[in-house]
This record gives sequence, C-alpha cells and structure tokens, in this order.
Amino acid sequence: VKDLLGEIYSHLYKIYSTLSEDRSEYLDDFNPGVKNICCMSLKYWLYDKIVTRDLEENEIKELFEGWKNHIHPNTKYHEIHHCEFHNLNKDEIKRIKKIYALNTILQSTMEISETCNENECKYKDYFEQGLIEFINSANKCSDDSMLEGYCAEFKDFLEICYKNNQNNGIKLFRDYFAPSVHNGMRYLLSVKNYPNPTLYAYINDNKWLNWERISDLLNAQKRTTIAATS
Repeated sequence: VKDLLGEIYSHLYKIYSTLSEDRSEYLDDFNPGVKNICCMSLKYWLYDKIVTRDLEENEIKELFEGWKNHIHPNTKYHEIHHCEFHNLNKDEIKRIKKIYALNTILQSTMEISETCNENECKYKDYFEQGLIEFINSANKCSDDSMLEGYCAEFKDFLEICYKNNQNNGIKLFRDYFAPSVHNGMRYLLSVKNYPNPTLYAYINDNKWLNWERISDLLNAQKRTTIAATS
C-alpha cells in the first residue's frame, strides 16, 4: 500500500509539473489545458492497480486513508484540485473501473476496432460491460445520494464528461441535438440532474454500436429516461 501511495504522489507531481509547464517532457503530446483528462487517467490507473494487484478491503481502506491524510492536504496540484478519490470498496472500484475503461475505449476506438474481428474481441466485452455499468450507475444514483461513496465518484465522472470539449468518449450536454455525420456522436440517454436541467449523454459513433448486443441495449435505453440526482 505504501508503494502504491508513493506512485500516486509521483504521478500527481508529474501532472502538476506538466500543467505548470515546468516539466513538459513527462507528456510530450499533452495539452496543458486538458486538466480533466489528467484526473480521469489518474483514477483509471489507480483503480486498475487496485484490481490487478487484488488488494484486500483493509488494504483499500488504508490506501484511501493515506490519500486523505497524507497526500491530498500536502500536494501542490491546485490545477486539478477537483480530482478527488472517494472511499470505495472493492466491488465499487471494479464497477467504476468499467466505466472509465469504456470512456478510454471510446477515445481510442479507431485504433482498437481495426485490430478486432467481428467474432472475437476482448475490447468489445469491455465496451459492453462499461456501457451496461454506465446505465446501471445512472439508475442507481437516481435514488442514492451523490454526495458520498460510489455515487459521488460517478458524479465526478459525469462532471468530467460534461466539461469534455472534444468529440470523443462520453459527452454530456444541457440541450438535446440530433446527431449527424459531422459531429460524429450518437445519442445514448438522458440523465436527470435534479435540481438542475436534464443532461443528455452522447458517445462518439463507431461500428461497435451496430454490433447486435450493443444495438439492442441502446434501443432499449432510448425508450427509457435514466435519472441521476446532483
């Protein structure tokens, strides 16, 4: 756990240095203005480490306590001050990791889809699992508080998506619009954001959305309004 905390601190320092344009060599092609991508990447990296290293619940608790007590208060990273780790259990980490994986796949789908055939592709399974988890999380967090735990983490993800200004990954808008070949997006579902206006979720269009299992899932969701409270 201490080693992992040290890795988190190291990554935060690299991100802060890059955003401050002091040490840009850490990420050669990085746009210093894309702060949200840094936060999303850091979270996805940490959750993947927790799952792949098969940390126990007590180790996960120790990790988040170490973040809260030793790293968060003492690290200069005001540029990404909104990047916060919530106290999640192992099952919740696995679930939110699927959503972050979905967003990562959507951002690089051209490269990934070209290496996959129609019958077998592990990324398609990740894509489907992440999409289902995104929909289920929107359902769950319509009833649960989004101020703590898993739903707070999901809300953070939604806020990052809302601030996404590129046509990739998952995007949220306050107004519904008809997708077109020009913007390359496909409508997914509406997310009620009480007491604020409804948000509309879009994902970048790609051939996987025509895959039978995914297409059936999307068609069912188009007939359903999924709610998430603020």
